[in-house]
Amino acid sequence: WLLTISFTLVSGSFVGVLTHLVVFMKDIGMDSVAAAGTLGLVAGIGIVGKLGAGYLGDRVSRLWLSALVAILQAVGLVVVMASHAPLAIWAFAVLFGLAVGGVAVVRPLVMVDFFGPGGFGANYGWMLLFSYLGSAAGPPFAGYIFDRTGSYNGAFITFLVAYLASVVCLLLARRLRAA
Repeated sequence: WLLTISFTLVSGSFVGVLTHLVVFMKDIGMDSVAAAGTLGLVAGIGIVGKLGAGYLGDRVSRLWLSALVAILQAVGLVVVMASHAPLAIWAFAVLFGLAVGGVAVVRPLVMVDFFGPGGFGANYGWMLLFSYLGSAAGPPFAGYIFDRTGSYNGAFITFLVAYLASVVCLLLARRLRAA
C-alpha cells in the first residue's frame, strides 16, 4: 500500500502540472508558442529520462531511484515557481522531463523487486488502478485551485507536499521490507 500511495501521489502531481503547464507558462508571461514548446521539451526530455532510468535501474537501488524521480519533479517545480527567467524554465523542463520519463520505467521495477515475478501482475494492476485515479484527480484539483485563487501556487505547493509524502512512503516501504 505504501508503494501504491507513493506512486498515486506522484501521478496525480505530475499529471496535474503537465495538464496545466501551458496555461501556467502563459500566465507567467510566455507567448502560446513558447509555452507549448516548453511542454514539448518536457516530453522530449522524458525520452532521455526513460533511457536513463532503464540504465540506472539495472545498476542502483530501484527504490532510491523512484525516490529520486519524485525529488527531481519537486525540485523542477520549485525552480519554476521561484523564478520565471528563461534559465529557470529550461532547468524545470530538464529536471521535470527526466523525472517524468523515469516514472514509467521505475514503477514496475520497484513493484517486481517487492513482489517478485509471481506477485507482480496482480499487485501492479491494483497499483495502476489507484495511480490512474490519482492522475485523474490532479488536473481538476489544480484547475479548481486556479479558479478559486487565480493562481496555481496553491495547487503546486500541494503537489510539492505530495512529492515529499511520496518519498516518505517509499522510505517507510523500504524499512518494512527490510524488517
